[in-house]
Amino acid sequence: MNSSCWILVALASAIVLFEVLMLPWVRTKLAAIWTWLRIFRRPRIAPVSAEAPRSGKWPTVRKHHLEKEPACIACGGTDHLTVHHIAPFHLHPAKELDPDNLATLCEHPSHNCHLIWGHYCDFKRYFNPTVRADAGRYFKALSEARGQNARVLKKLIDMTSAPQPSPIIPEAAVQAAMVDAVAARKAVDTARAQKAQCEADLAQANQNFTVASTLLAEKLDALKKVEASFFQPAPAGPALAPPAPGQTRVAPTQAQAQR
Repeated sequence: MNSSCWILVALASAIVLFEVLMLPWVRTKLAAIWTWLRIFRRPRIAPVSAEAPRSGKWPTVRKHHLEKEPACIACGGTDHLTVHHIAPFHLHPAKELDPDNLATLCEHPSHNCHLIWGHYCDFKRYFNPTVRADAGRYFKALSEARGQNARVLKKLIDMTSAPQPSPIIPEAAVQAAMVDAVAARKAVDTARAQKAQCEADLAQANQNFTVASTLLAEKLDALKKVEASFFQPAPAGPALAPPAPGQTRVAPTQAQAQR
C-alpha cells in the first residue's frame, strides 16, 4: 500500500472515532447552546409603573375558564390554580377576556408552573408565547413517566401477590425488587440516623456556646472588679502640723511611713 492509501485509512479511522466518541458530546453541547440561546431570546415584558386595571367581566370569565379547564396544563394538578394570560393583558388589553389567550396553570409551592412555563422564571420581565405547546410536551412526558411507574408498580404487586411456583427460588424480578427495597430502606435509616446525629451535635454546640458565654460574662465582671480596685485612689493620710518657729520638720522613718 502506498502513502495515499495509508492517508485514506487514517482519515476514515479518524472519522469513525469522531462519530463514535465525539459526535454524541458535540450534539449534547450544541443542544445545550441552542437551549440557552432560546432562553436569552425569550420575549420581554415592558415595565409597568402600576398594575393594569382589570375588566369588570374578568371574575366571570375566569370562573368559566376554570370550569372548562379545571387542571394545570403542565402538571395536571388541581390545587393552587390560576388563569394565565398568554399575551400579557396590560400589553394587549383587547385579549384580556379572549378565551384563546387564557391557560390554566398552578402556583404550587414545590413546582410553580405559572412562574416556570408562563414567565420563564421571571414574572416581571418575560412571558412565554408558546406556553401551551411547551406545557403540553412536559405534560406528555410526565404522563408517560407516571404511566410507566404505575405499570411497574402494578406488575410488582401482581408478581408479589400471585402464587409463586417455588417459594425457595423466587423469580429474578421479585428478587431484584426486594434487594432494591432493602437498599432503599437502609438508605432511609442511614439518612435518619445522620439527621438525628446532626441535631444532637447542634444541640451540644448550642449548649457549649451558652456555657462559654456565661463563663465569658463572669470573667469580664471579675476583670472589671479588678480594674476598679486597681485604679481606685489611695486614702489620704492625716495632715501634718506645720513646724514651730525655729524647728525643722523631720522626715518620718520607714516604719512610721508603713504605719
